[in-house]
Amino acid sequence: MVGYTVELFAAALGVGLVTGIMINISLDHSWKDRGGVMGGLLVGLLMALL
Repeated sequence: MVGYTVELFAAALGVGLVTGIMINISLDHSWKDRGGVMGGLLVGLLMALL
């Protein structure tokens, strides 16, 4: 059961990270802009928790 939870968190954080990078690129910011990446990670964490 623990492995499934870790995989779920990793997948959700990965999706959030990719989403944050895509939003940064679409807004003509650097792909590694901290605000978008951290926001994406936060959204990914919320997806995993909810």
